Amino acid sequence: MQRPAMLTLSLVLIIAGSMLLMTELALVWMFVYIARDGLGYTGTDGVFYHMFERFHLQMLEGLALVGFGFPGAAVVLAFFLLQRRAWPRIAISLLGAMSIVAAAVVLSDHISWVLPVGVYIAFAVVILWTPAVTAWCSGESR
Repeated sequence: MQRPAMLTLSLVLIIAGSMLLMTELALVWMFVYIARDGLGYTGTDGVFYHMFERFHLQMLEGLALVGFGFPGAAVVLAFFLLQRRAWPRIAISLLGAMSIVAAAVVLSDHISWVLPVGVYIAFAVVILWTPAVTAWCSGESR
């Protein structure tokens, strides 16, 4: 039986979205780290310095674990979907839900940033539960 299109779409969404998020986060963190060292501590420079320093410290205090850990785990789990077992779909669904909740907690002051990401993650997870994907994962032929 051929792999369902919805499974392939979900794999592409999970892997591409996760890799893009990790790349963007790494690029922003690198920019902040480098720019922070070139700024003064007072005046306009000081304002930007303290914003950059706050971001950098938040990354070191655990935000990096969430920002790189969830997407990294999603990439690894996505490849297990090709094994035609039930547990990868359950694991990815739980990871997707945890990612949305973590993003909502971390960005609770800016919930409008969470909505597009949450919809993207939810769509990538929901299409894993279509009848064609369910039949393919259970080994049934249609």
